[in-house]
Amino acid sequence: MAALSTDWTPKGVRGNAIAPTMPFTSSAEYNKTRDPEHINRLLSRIKLGRFAKPEDNFDAALFLASPAADFVSGQTLFVDGGWNAV
Repeated sequence: MAALSTDWTPKGVRGNAIAPTMPFTSSAEYNKTRDPEHINRLLSRIKLGRFAKPEDNFDAALFLASPAADFVSGQTLFVDGGWNAV
């Protein structure tokens, strides 16, 4: 993101990314297996204790596209429920 931001922000294009975590959808491979141990292992990594809903990523994209993010560039927004938190 830094390179994209460096090259394009001066031209008025903000370069940002969204880094999502595991979504719980009917097509997700871990949902198809319905292996409770595997699902619980994945959930144990997510600090908010739930899988992402598609809306979670939509809301992040809306934020980055909104005037509220006018001064945000070169960032990766982790929409992961705390998966990457240390």
